[in-house]
Amino acid sequence: MKIFREGQIEFQNCTIEVTKKACEWIELDQANYQLTIRQYMEDEATRKQVMQKDQEVRAALDAKDITEPEDKIIAASKFKFKRDMDMFRKLQSLKFTMAPQAQQEIQGIELSKTSDALTIEYGFDLAYLTQASRHYNLENNEELKGFRKLVIAQKESEEKAEFDRAQPPQEIIDALVAEGKLIGDPQYKQDGTMTFDYFLETSKIVTRYTMKQTQTGLAEQAILRRAAIKANNEEEFQKLVLSTANWEQLTNTLIQANLYQALKVPKQVFEKSAQVYLMDPDKRTIYEEEIQALRDSLRDRPAADLTREQILDSVRKLEQAKFEAQKKMYEFVRS
Repeated sequence: MKIFREGQIEFQNCTIEVTKKACEWIELDQANYQLTIRQYMEDEATRKQVMQKDQEVRAALDAKDITEPEDKIIAASKFKFKRDMDMFRKLQSLKFTMAPQAQQEIQGIELSKTSDALTIEYGFDLAYLTQASRHYNLENNEELKGFRKLVIAQKESEEKAEFDRAQPPQEIIDALVAEGKLIGDPQYKQDGTMTFDYFLETSKIVTRYTMKQTQTGLAEQAILRRAAIKANNEEEFQKLVLSTANWEQLTNTLIQANLYQALKVPKQVFEKSAQVYLMDPDKRTIYEEEIQALRDSLRDRPAADLTREQILDSVRKLEQAKFEAQKKMYEFVRS
């Protein structure tokens, strides 16, 4: 990952320098150029044109004579499809726990790894495979069409299984909607957001039903995670952490969507309200304190009597874990 980031930084620095020189050569103010490109990239149609032209230029620069036989290119394409499926699974496991920008970086790393794997396995990289696929018109190859359909069907099946696992049963949704309607019609402000009180009360309902829906599953996953830690199986532990976090977040998202849809609150209104209130320090403090108080009230696990030594040991382990997490974040930022 460090090597990939260093390469990306060098590429960006090179792009900035070349852009600067190009603006000088054609006597174009660089600030004007940046404003223009920003305007074009904000429009979907012109953004696609710019990206298409960028791909065409890259393809032209990477162009090579196609000397590999068609059957080898077909085999390499299947190899790539399988790796694409692995990349999809990895990105799916990160979609609720990693920022979009970081996910894009992971995708770039995985594509680089695929290109390297192609070079090792077949003697050519991803750019050559793309060019060769166009050369042999493999988009219309019946064998690859069938293989691609199998990969897509598997992907859709895994997505559906993940969705079905997180989807609350109808009786839960009915109870959720009924409770939501008890607080009355949505209350809006002139800036297009919900009132803070309405936003907070609906958020409490979402939190309450999310906890009800996930409580048993989270307890089961906690047992599995602790078993993985005890067995020093870090890979299994990380896998369980990500899958549990994704399931809990998807469940929350589905409950949230069902409630606001029933209350006829548009998605963009909820998103704007969340952004406005959670960026306001005072409102965010109230929100977090109220939600935490609700979470605490819903926990029904009995308190355990601990000795002084057990408490001190627990605090020590907690602080050590927090320190290790801070070190990882620091290394991530530095790199």
